[in-house]
Amino acid sequence: MRTLVCDDSLSSREELKKVLLTCGIEDIQEAADGNEAVEKFHQHTPDLIFMDIIMPNKDGITAIKEILPFKGEAKIVMTSSCSNVSHLRKAFLIGADSFIQKPFTDINVREILKTCHGAEV
Repeated sequence: MRTLVCDDSLSSREELKKVLLTCGIEDIQEAADGNEAVEKFHQHTPDLIFMDIIMPNKDGITAIKEILPFKGEAKIVMTSSCSNVSHLRKAFLIGADSFIQKPFTDINVREILKTCHGAEV
């Protein structure tokens, strides 16, 4: 499963990558802001996108709006360290498939993988 991890925090990207690797997902691309996320999406056509909501240059909501017309079957999981209802509402209204709150745990990432792709990991 091709995966794109988008977060301005290097430690958050590393944390999520570590959990994904333990789940057997090895094809992982990274982006540090919304601009890079859109670019990496078009380069690598991921099956699963983890997108932080609040990032510099271009936030996750704006990046998802640009990705949506091209996403095909890809699943979009919004991430955030806070569960701001307004941000979550916007994310789901524009087409996000799920949400996961930081810090990432093995259990909640596995549940997202199962929900989004039916993957037992």
